[in-house]
Amino acid sequence: MSVRKSDKSPYYHYDFRRGCRRHTGSTGKTERREAEAEERRLIREAEALYGPDGRTVGAFAKRKRTGELTLSDAAARYWEEVCQHGASPDADLALLERLCTLIGDATTLPAITDEVVSKAVSERRKQYRMDNPDLGPVSPGTVNRTVTELLRRVLTRARKVWRIALPLEPNWGAHLLAEPKERVRELRYDEEDRLEKVEREDYRPPRLFAQLTGLRRREVVSLTWSQVDFHTGSIRVVGKGNKPHVIPITGEVEELLRALIGHHPERVFTYLCKRTRICARSKKELEKGTRYPIVKRHRN
Repeated sequence: MSVRKSDKSPYYHYDFRRGCRRHTGSTGKTERREAEAEERRLIREAEALYGPDGRTVGAFAKRKRTGELTLSDAAARYWEEVCQHGASPDADLALLERLCTLIGDATTLPAITDEVVSKAVSERRKQYRMDNPDLGPVSPGTVNRTVTELLRRVLTRARKVWRIALPLEPNWGAHLLAEPKERVRELRYDEEDRLEKVEREDYRPPRLFAQLTGLRRREVVSLTWSQVDFHTGSIRVVGKGNKPHVIPITGEVEELLRALIGHHPERVFTYLCKRTRICARSKKELEKGTRYPIVKRHRN
């Protein structure tokens, strides 16, 4: 919990999350102490409505009885029951928030039809990778994973677990975009030599680890020491489709990992902060010379 002030406004601003909802805005206060008190008041109001863990209290219970569960409430409940126990809860939360924005927070689940999904897919295809026009539009695979497949998982849980009637449930297969076949790409020796000349030392271990194990970027950057078992010589990860995998620890992998022991109490791969700054995503202050976990989309 913190407040911040920008050069464009004399007032402190608040920014906090409760469940799948982000609350942000101006406190209307110019003094930090008063702004922090205002933020605490707003948090109490949010928790009175949604609960401290993100559940809606009064409104949610009423909608559940009448069957009028909104997408926003369903996303919050899905994150609480499923995503927060997964490998990347923060990333999943951001995806659910984007999905709610595309379709509409107040849209009830029974109202999500083929037409609604088609419109959401169309809008998502207009967006850019990492919201940067220079990187081009998002790929068909990204659209499938962040809209159609994610929404299908939420609605399937609503129908099977929460017993919400969905008489007009979309035909999911009709909304999946064609994806190009995955191609195998290996790093050549000359390419690796050029890469080593420009990459940072603290980013080399995760890159080498990925080459040695074949794990995906998300699986690499989210790796924790609790997943690494030197005694049994294995690493346990949750791969694509939430399927568990056991990776053997070879001699090269063990040498690489043991060199990282002591850098961070929880995460395996970290970077050394080069300058003191405020993180744009978390709004937390990062201190020069301190190690922090590497994330999937990282800008140092």
